[in-house]
Amino acid sequence: MVSPEESQRLIMEAIERLQKVERNYMGREEVTIGVRHNDPIMVLCGSDLHAGSITTDHQVIMDLRDYALSQKNIGIVLLGDEVEGLKEAYLNTNTARTPIDFHQQIDFLRGSFLEPLAKEGKILAMVSGYWGHPGWAEDATTINTWRMMTDGLDIPILQNGGRLNVRFANGN
Repeated sequence: MVSPEESQRLIMEAIERLQKVERNYMGREEVTIGVRHNDPIMVLCGSDLHAGSITTDHQVIMDLRDYALSQKNIGIVLLGDEVEGLKEAYLNTNTARTPIDFHQQIDFLRGSFLEPLAKEGKILAMVSGYWGHPGWAEDATTINTWRMMTDGLDIPILQNGGRLNVRFANGN
């Protein structure tokens, strides 16, 4: 048995350590990305891809990918709803019109869109922490869907409302 005082100390210590781990699962308030040149860049803001939905024109998603890959100084910031997700409350509008499950949606998006773009450094950031389509799974399961989409791809996760800074080679 430990004393009440020791118990309180251990709990505080454990929480402080877990808070450090939790930071890995949160979007950042501010992300700074480096550009290796001083030329102008075009930042495309992509949202509402809804990959996996039968109502989505998936060729447009591939066209966006191909356009970004074909242009030298383009970066993409993903603003949300990259996947369709699934939610029982939206059975008629969402679940019935989504032919693949949530994990398959993420795998499809990663393999066909995120990985090729990330490999070329084309994704500047992905916004997280909102409760749209990717957030439904997080709410239902505590699985961090943004981490699932980006793990190992060197895509910075930005908090909803966060700031993205672009630093050029000359420091500007």
